[in-house]
Amino acid sequence: HGLRFDGHAVLALEVPLEQLSGGIVAVANASARASAEAIRIEASHRIEAKREVIYEKVRFAFPNAHVSKKLEVPGERATWEAHNVVSLRLGRIAIFEPVSVHPSSVSAKFLMFADLSKRESITLNAVFSDPDDLDPKARMISEVAHIMGVESDIEAYRQSAA
Repeated sequence: HGLRFDGHAVLALEVPLEQLSGGIVAVANASARASAEAIRIEASHRIEAKREVIYEKVRFAFPNAHVSKKLEVPGERATWEAHNVVSLRLGRIAIFEPVSVHPSSVSAKFLMFADLSKRESITLNAVFSDPDDLDPKARMISEVAHIMGVESDIEAYRQSAA
């Protein structure tokens, strides 16, 4: 009915007044969905970029070990998709899992680490962008994993695998 959205404004051409509010709501809902999708995609790209930085750092820290970007790792009760998994001697592995400070990320990783920590052959490392800027809930991860920073030096990565 002549209602258009050009990315900046809603244009109403030959729209009956009683249909204008419904048209504006439809455009607003479509805009909100598009914004939410754009935010989700951007967050996904940031997470992937962080994983890639950690992966390259882990590969550099353990040049003679096999490093997997992603690997299914069985825990005590479930199997988990772990990132930056280093295969060490005697069947041991070290996981360097990226964690954001978002409460959902912290909760999900705490649950994963709690289950994986039951296996003695796994060393768990929660890698945050800035470990000095964690709230008390995020610091709880230290009960089940080592906390380190993306920018920690190579020696810190090696020591965390021990």
